Amino acid sequence: MKYLSKLLLAAILCPAVFAAPERSLAITAAKNAPPEVRTAFERIAAAAGSHPLLKVLSEGKNVESGHFNEAFAAGDPERLAYRHLVVIGEPDDPLVRRILQHEARFENGTVYAFGFGRFSGNLGWIESGPNPFLHSRYIDRPPFETELVLITGTTPAGIAAAAERFLDSGLVNGLVAAGRVERLETTLLDREPLVHRIALPGFVPQSAAGWTRIGVTDCSAEPGRGLLEHTGSEPLRVCAVKYHRPGAWDGAGAEHAIGNYLAGLHRAAYGNTLLVAEFATPEQAGTAAAKLNREKRIEASRKNDGKNPEKPPVNCFSRGRYLLMSTLPESFNREIAE
Repeated sequence: MKYLSKLLLAAILCPAVFAAPERSLAITAAKNAPPEVRTAFERIAAAAGSHPLLKVLSEGKNVESGHFNEAFAAGDPERLAYRHLVVIGEPDDPLVRRILQHEARFENGTVYAFGFGRFSGNLGWIESGPNPFLHSRYIDRPPFETELVLITGTTPAGIAAAAERFLDSGLVNGLVAAGRVERLETTLLDREPLVHRIALPGFVPQSAAGWTRIGVTDCSAEPGRGLLEHTGSEPLRVCAVKYHRPGAWDGAGAEHAIGNYLAGLHRAAYGNTLLVAEFATPEQAGTAAAKLNREKRIEASRKNDGKNPEKPPVNCFSRGRYLLMSTLPESFNREIAE
């Protein structure tokens, strides 16, 4: 009994006994994946030391890369929870099925993607967000946030095209077309899939004021329609550019869950983000910024809820044909304003 008491006392006094596991990065594809998918996996794994997002996710540690989708899908959730994950695979891959969100549905070689529409052909789909294994009944108190990037598609050629946009544009959310595709029906919220590399305006920095650009969301139709409703003009294209600085995902426990999510990679996570909306003319962009700022002033006069630091304020301004909506600090905004 005395020996047991000493063990308990040592456990209480020695925090290393209960130290949280370290975050790490794992990149995976199934061993039996088609050649184009395996090649995409190998190219992404090879870029772990140079790709801006992968460098942030790896945190200077060794990256685990391999063909262990099946083992991950059937494994202990805690084994997955403390890793940032990049998963490349077909929609019927066991791990892909387990982690796919509800915004894209794959059936018989077709895809329906919310805000883009229903297509057939060679299409790739990238979606990112919090690692779902960390947010489960198995984890009482998450010690930090971990992120998940999923790259899948209707065909191996589509998956390879999406992986290419991840590598050359930092795409973390969006629908990618590999050549000609067919739209199967028309809906109220339709957008064309991305074909070429994303061309951001030159004033959108890779780094500024201590923040590093780590990903780009090619926005679906609803942000553009929202801007049309609020400003009277619909932009030609909308991208959300995500920035990061050390510590952004380090808040522990439920009290930091909102802040960790907003700083993350999900398409709706608007923290640390620069929304770039391209209009037909500089006049449209300037008018849109003025109307949004007027709306913000009216809303603030009705309800002052700007004291919650987990919900950052949105600053609107224009530069040329672009409307910029930033939740980054003013020091960042000053560097990119005209």
